[in-house]
Amino acid sequence: MRREASAAAEAEGRGHLLVVGLLLCVVPFLLFAWAERHISSSLASVYNATTPLMTMAVAMLVLPSEPRTRDKTLGLLLGFVGVIVVLAPWNGLGHSGLAGQLACLGATACYGMGFTYLRRFVTPLALPSVSVAAVQVSLAAVVMLALTPIAATGAT
Repeated sequence: MRREASAAAEAEGRGHLLVVGLLLCVVPFLLFAWAERHISSSLASVYNATTPLMTMAVAMLVLPSEPRTRDKTLGLLLGFVGVIVVLAPWNGLGHSGLAGQLACLGATACYGMGFTYLRRFVTPLALPSVSVAAVQVSLAAVVMLALTPIAATGAT
């Protein structure tokens, strides 16, 4: 009976780590790779800097341990205002495509969801952190390997 329960917990852990691998590796890496065909690396790095803001926004929405407070909401809004100031959209988009910029924001939103998912579903399993990282990245690598024939078409 214990062995069956252990196997079920192990399968649940692998399932959660697959979701984490998709959200922290597969989807954002594909989005950034695609985006940087349409925008500059410097612009992509500015968008990548929104990762903590996205993580805080998702955590405030879905984690009961991170309630929305006035100070947190104000800090989040000021952070996004700071990103807007750095991007200076009033100067125009230049040669940067809007779709590439949205792909970067989608990637950082995946990071925010991934970190929050990890905290909510994987951390309570009390798995060793090295094992979590190794399994999550390994599962993501298998998915990327399977997607390579599809994702690599048309690459130049």
